Parts: sequence; structure tokens; C-alpha cells
Amino acid sequence: MVGRLVWHSIAVVLLLNAFAAKGSAWADQGHRIVALAAEDLLSERAKRRVDLFMGTDAQLVDFATWSGAVMADRPETRPWQAIPIKRNATGIDLERDCPAGQCVTAKVRECIGIVRLGVRRQEEMADYLKMLIGLAADLQQPALSIGPPERTRTSKMVTIGDRRMSVMEAWEGGLIELMGTEEEVLERVRKAIAEGPWADWTTGTLTDWTWENHLVARERVYPMLEGEGQFTMDGPELESLLELVTERLAKSSVRLAVILEDVWHK
Repeated sequence: MVGRLVWHSIAVVLLLNAFAAKGSAWADQGHRIVALAAEDLLSERAKRRVDLFMGTDAQLVDFATWSGAVMADRPETRPWQAIPIKRNATGIDLERDCPAGQCVTAKVRECIGIVRLGVRRQEEMADYLKMLIGLAADLQQPALSIGPPERTRTSKMVTIGDRRMSVMEAWEGGLIELMGTEEEVLERVRKAIAEGPWADWTTGTLTDWTWENHLVARERVYPMLEGEGQFTMDGPELESLLELVTERLAKSSVRLAVILEDVWHK
């Protein structure tokens, strides 16, 4: 089960990274950052399994944006990136929040099962692994775990720093862009992983992680959506929000690595 992985192999890599650090969903940049940071944490065994599915010298980042890009040809996959949990919910009810299994939590679980079994055609197996890589990142994007109406997230404008954008644009990529280049944000995420309580991040189930993400949304996304006035954020409050985004990306990375290690540990 995800979260019960014997993560001592990841621990070794994380400790090494700690020393190194001292010397739509997330948009494309966010997905790439998650995949690059997760790659650092994979054991050699897991990397060999990725090669087996995807080809020699394949890396997670090569497929990080596939799940988002495929929506144009497969619009039925769009609901897979989110889970609409209402603000007054006291917990997750998949029958209520994920009808017919069409949500990110259920689809990540489905992809895990199919990749673990490994009994489908090579091309199909590769697609499920690519979908898993993308959706595992989406699982930790707060704006994707709140209830309808979706149009509010795409129409409500906010000013963050010196930029004006929709709430969804902010959480998809605007906040990440405020932190600098992809390389700068990646280094920030790696530092958060190296210094953070990563052992705690590896515990729990997919449902636990989804609920945690929703609670973050209650605190940080909903205030942007409410009220008639202009939402503006700057200064220390903005830096606190950027630290939160860094943590969400770091958790996405650690948990993607945990999922892949767990898939092939069985």
C-alpha cells in the first residue's frame, strides 16, 4: 500500500541531497520540477524499471507533461486531474467527490494497479506510467481539490506581487514563475526536500494526501475566491505563500518517488 513503503533507500538519497543542497494542474514547469526532483530520489532498481517501460536512459521528466498534453486528443481525461471536494466536507467520500472513479485520486490508484501488474501491452503500459507521473503531481496541487464552480477559479482575478492573473493561473504556474527560472525553483524544491520532514511525507494513503491537499486549499485558495473586492498579496505574506508552493512541489516529488518505489517493491 502506498505510504507503507520501506523508505530507507530513499532516506539515503535524501541525506545525500541534504549535503549537496548545502555545498492545469501544475503547468508544464511545475510538472517538470516535480519529475526532476523525484528522479533524484529513485533507487537504481526503480530507474531500471522506468527504462524497461520507456526505453534506455529514459527519465521521468521526459514524460512529465504528457498527461496534460494528451487531454486535447482525450478530453475524457480532463476530470482525472482534479477532485471537487466541497468546502464544508468533513472528510473524503469517493462516491460523492469522485463519481464513477473520475478523479485524480482514483485514477492515480488505477494507474498504480495497472503498472504494478505489468500484464498489458508495452505501449499501453507506458501510457499508464506516463499518466501516473503527471497525475501524482496533480494530487498535491491545492486548486485542484476544491469544489465547483470551476469557472470561478478561471475568472476571479487576483494581484500577486506586481502581476495580475486568475486564481487558477496563479496556482498552475504564476506563483512558480515568481520564484525564478525552472533551475532556481528546482534548487529551492531540492533544498526543501533535503531539509524537510520527508519521513512524515511518505506516510499515509492516497486519500490522506488528497485530504491534506484540500485542507491547504481551504486555507490558501478559497480566500482568493471569496468576496467582491480585489485580492492582493505582497511582501511577507507572498513569501509565505511561495514557501507553501515550494513545499507542495517538494511533497509531490517525494510522493511520486514513493509511489514508483512502492509499485515495483511488491
